[in-house]
Amino acid sequence: MKLPWLLFSTILGLGACIGLQTLDSRPSDRLHDRYLIVTADDAGLCPAVNEATIAALESGLVSSASIMVVSPGFEEFAQYAVAHPEHDYGVHLALTSENPDMRWGPLLGAAVPSLTKMDGLFWRKSEEVAEHAVAEEVGRELEAQIRRALDRGIRVSHLDHHMWVLLQRPDLLEVFVRLGLEFQIPLRIHREFVAEECGGKLQNAADYQRLIQPLVDRKDRLLDFIETNNYRVPADEKRAYFLKALRSLPPGVSEFVIHCTVVRPGLQMPSAPERRQADFRFFTSPEFRSEIRQLGIRTINWKRLAELRLQGAI
Repeated sequence: MKLPWLLFSTILGLGACIGLQTLDSRPSDRLHDRYLIVTADDAGLCPAVNEATIAALESGLVSSASIMVVSPGFEEFAQYAVAHPEHDYGVHLALTSENPDMRWGPLLGAAVPSLTKMDGLFWRKSEEVAEHAVAEEVGRELEAQIRRALDRGIRVSHLDHHMWVLLQRPDLLEVFVRLGLEFQIPLRIHREFVAEECGGKLQNAADYQRLIQPLVDRKDRLLDFIETNNYRVPADEKRAYFLKALRSLPPGVSEFVIHCTVVRPGLQMPSAPERRQADFRFFTSPEFRSEIRQLGIRTINWKRLAELRLQGAI
């Protein structure tokens, strides 16, 4: 069942008023305000990621989580998300499975053969998806992923995608935009063309702007800046990296995409556990809370962004 935008916005407006105490509801100065969404990606990946993501949300500092519905820990996280609708949840659309110790494949299985290797699991790299994927199969698989989250009872605030896979080709971006329009759900997407995010077959700014124009026409509040380069920063350099990024945050609406995990014996670990643990520690720390207050950064989530958009305040 598709979620009508007006009902969606009403629900999200109510949700924005409860739960996360760090969400800023002060009047806006559009020219100078800096709004920041902090999203923990890969929720549902595995229990270690789920535990950290839940703790990050409950800290009130990480403002959103993006859920992979195809990964092994989905049901565990879905139970939490349904029981805690006060938090903010997106769907992290996946067409890749990069971790050699933790693999997954499409919900539609053999019905989407261009999306898988010979073993029936997703390709490991976004470039491989760009080489092999049939756009029609991509659309059917990703629609199934969105429906799985909605049918499970999760209030979906936005859609994004794993490893920037839908920016690898113009027709894949077209699929992404179409799904956002059909389900009437906002997308994580830059307002302007950013070449580093895009694959070799999507390197034309004019094509990018043409493809996202339906979102502009819908009057979506697209993002001015998305910080994703932090993933490969060594764990012991994360704190300095994030402080520098916060202090240079531009005006407008930005998002930091982070990855959280706990590291504990007996738990299966995701890729790069030390780096993910460093993200979790920084973004749940008193230092982060103090820094955003001193800088005057307004921490919001996708629910609050929808509310501000409807009010014409942002």
